[in-house]
Amino acid sequence: MGSVRNCPRQGALAPPPEAAQFRILGTLEVIDGLRSLDLHRPKPLALLAMLLLHPNHVVSSDRLVEALWGDGPPRSAANTLQSYVCLLRQVLAQLRGGAAIRTHTTGYILAVDTEQIDAQRFERLVTEGRDAHALGDARHAAKVLGDALALWRGPALADFAYEGFADAEAARLEELRLATVEQHAQAQLALGRHLQLTSPLRALVADHPLREPLWALLMLALYRCGRQAEALRAFQAAKAALRDELGIDPCPALCRMEADILAQAPALEWPGHAAVPAHSATVTPIHQARLPAAVGRAGQTMTSPGQG
Repeated sequence: MGSVRNCPRQGALAPPPEAAQFRILGTLEVIDGLRSLDLHRPKPLALLAMLLLHPNHVVSSDRLVEALWGDGPPRSAANTLQSYVCLLRQVLAQLRGGAAIRTHTTGYILAVDTEQIDAQRFERLVTEGRDAHALGDARHAAKVLGDALALWRGPALADFAYEGFADAEAARLEELRLATVEQHAQAQLALGRHLQLTSPLRALVADHPLREPLWALLMLALYRCGRQAEALRAFQAAKAALRDELGIDPCPALCRMEADILAQAPALEWPGHAAVPAHSATVTPIHQARLPAAVGRAGQTMTSPGQG
C-alpha cells in the first residue's frame, strides 16, 4: 500500500517515539518515529482520513461508501471497502501505538489514542490556551496557543480539497485556526510584544481583509508602538475593504477602537512597565497559525479597546 521513508523530527514538538502519529493539518501523513509512511492509493487514503475525522466512533459502511464513491458507487463497493479496510489494517499493524480498525455491526471504528492525531492535539491545546487566557495567564496562553498553531503544515485535509466528506471539517478547523491566531496575538499583546506583532499582523490582514478582529489587533499593536497615524490608516483600510467587498461599515467595536486611538485613551496603553524583549521568550510567528469580549460579525469576537 505504501513505502516508508526517513523524515526529520520536529524538535520539542516531535510526537512521542513510542506511538505513530496521524497528521491531517496539511496533507495526510502517517509518521512512525523517524519513518513516514507514503500512502499511494487514493481510496484507502480517503478511507483513513474519514476514520481519522471520527476517532473511536463508529462510521457506518454506508457513509464510508458514500465518501469514497459519492452517489454512484459500483456494485462491488461493499467488497472493495472491505479490501481497503484489510489493507489499512496491515499498515496499522506495522505501526507503534496500537491504532487499529475494529469491525462494528454497522461499520468500522478507528481505535486510537487521540493524542496520536494532530487535529485532536490542536483542539486540546487550544482549549488549554483559552482557559489560561481566561484566567489571566497570558504567558502560558501564548506558549500553548503557539504550540497548537505550530502543528499546522498547510490547509487541513489538503489531499481532499474537492471531496465532499472533508469540506465541512476542513472549514471548521480553518475557522478554529484563525480564531486561535487572533487569541494567540492577543496573549502576546498582553505580554507587551506589540513590536514583534506588527509585521505578521499586516500579513494576516492582507490575507483576511474582512476579518475585523485582526484589524483591531493590528491597530492596537501599531498604537502601542507609537505609530498612531499608521493605526488610523489601518482603520481606513479596513473600512474600505468592508465597503468594497460587502457594502457595510466596520462593526461598533472596531469603530470604538478608532475613537479611542484618536482620543489617545489611556486604556489602550500596555499596563506593563516595559515591553517584553524579543529574546526573553520564544514567540511563535502568528501567521503560522480572539478577542474575548463583545461578539462581532459572523461569529468573530472583538475586545473592548482597552483590553489586550
